[in-house]
Amino acid sequence: MQLMGEEAQYLKVFNMPLAKQLHARLPVVPLNPAFIICGHCRFVNEAHYHFCTNCGAPVLPESHPQTLYRLRMRQRLEMLSATEAPIQSARVILYLLTAFCGTGVALLLSEMDERYVMSVIAALLAVLFGVLAWWSRHKPFTALLISFVIVATFSLIAFVNRLHQTFATLQGVYGSFISIIVLYILLRGIRNAYRADIIKAELDIL
Repeated sequence: MQLMGEEAQYLKVFNMPLAKQLHARLPVVPLNPAFIICGHCRFVNEAHYHFCTNCGAPVLPESHPQTLYRLRMRQRLEMLSATEAPIQSARVILYLLTAFCGTGVALLLSEMDERYVMSVIAALLAVLFGVLAWWSRHKPFTALLISFVIVATFSLIAFVNRLHQTFATLQGVYGSFISIIVLYILLRGIRNAYRADIIKAELDIL
């Protein structure tokens, strides 16, 4: 079979005596088996390492560490997906608090005798909870933590001011029960938001 074009020219040059001599004189650089390059970040690791010391990814493909790595990645994604529902429930609570405070403003403004201060506080809380609900889409842990502190503070103030009516009247019992439910949902959202932040940080590294 006759080689044509560049292949024939390359073979002709390579078969020249001078080229053969130069090729024979080139030093042979053996590959160092003591090191292995990570396929994920191209970091040089020692050969006996199963995981990269730079990014944590397995350095040996199609191995047990690679299978374990994929399993843990899938578990992290499942855990991250499981945190979305509690965070969304806490966000809904913030929207409900916004609507409740906004409705309270309308009711308080209908009687403008001595309730002006309370109407201003309710309006500020409506705006605050609305901003926190929006912020929870970007920074859920921080937004829900601030919301929890605000709700817990106002609930404690109301409990102390009306201590004698808290369990003596039906309204006080309902108010305490609703406050406990709201605080529980917010606390559950905070815990899952914190877990989601940790998982996202791990995924960003990997």
